[in-house]
Amino acid sequence: MKTFRENLIYLSLTATVVVGGYAFLRYAYRVMDQMPFTQEIVLIILGTVATVLITAMLLNKQTEVELKKEQSIKFIELKSEIYMDFISHMEQLMLDKAVTEQDHVRLQFLTHKLAMVASPAVLEQYQQFLEVF
Repeated sequence: MKTFRENLIYLSLTATVVVGGYAFLRYAYRVMDQMPFTQEIVLIILGTVATVLITAMLLNKQTEVELKKEQSIKFIELKSEIYMDFISHMEQLMLDKAVTEQDHVRLQFLTHKLAMVASPAVLEQYQQFLEVF
């Protein structure tokens, strides 16, 4: 929602600059015909302001994309860490050949961790595994 509001602000600023610049340019053409460089100066100012606004908008979008990418990478790292923890615990259970109460408690905590990162299909399969186990 914040980025939408920022984009709307930038859009309104750009529209204001374009409309205001157009009105000023029309005024400069009518009033100051004897000064030929007035139009060029106005166009330079308008171009500079438009460039600054467009650059700011592009930098904000690039920052947003970078933050989403970093968040996605962190989530994948967390997910793989939880899955590796689960796999190592399952390996330990299979090697011990005896399941204790402590192992059941550990499985419950792994269930909570899996619920945070796993898809519904994975959770359904895990629930079926727990029923058999």
